[in-house]
Amino acid sequence: MFSIPPTHAKESSSIDTILSNASTYEENKQYAQAISAYQEADRAGMRHPSLKMNLGGLIVMHGQAKDAIPFLNELTNNSQLSAGALHGLGLAYYKLKQHKEASSFLLRSLQAVDTGLASTAAEESTLSGVYGSLLAALDGRAGDSLSLINDRFIGLLSGKDWKQ
Repeated sequence: MFSIPPTHAKESSSIDTILSNASTYEENKQYAQAISAYQEADRAGMRHPSLKMNLGGLIVMHGQAKDAIPFLNELTNNSQLSAGALHGLGLAYYKLKQHKEASSFLLRSLQAVDTGLASTAAEESTLSGVYGSLLAALDGRAGDSLSLINDRFIGLLSGKDWKQ
């Protein structure tokens, strides 16, 4: 469950209740109810990035990939959530069998994670060049080839030990 920062303290208590219910549903693996509650909070005007991330992630993981894209797109420039949003977008496009887009987002997610862990500006610059070359190498690949590449990217970004 996420907490609402002080800048959103003016949000109504009804939104707080909706978010609390959504988080409880999610924790209890009642995903359809969680999605509905997060959507209700979004319709009520709650614009917190964590809401968008939770909602987008749940939607993509539960068969509505196309509907998740707008929520996750809003987070690609959020320094704390961009890697997860890019990963979610990659999964959404993968599920939609739009492999070129999926490859781009999955690779950008890997890049966001790696550059976030870079300890120097030089290391970050090197990683930027490496990932730029990888993105260029994917350009023009056939859908079947990209599908296999995406399977590998998803494997790299999944599981308990994904970053090892």
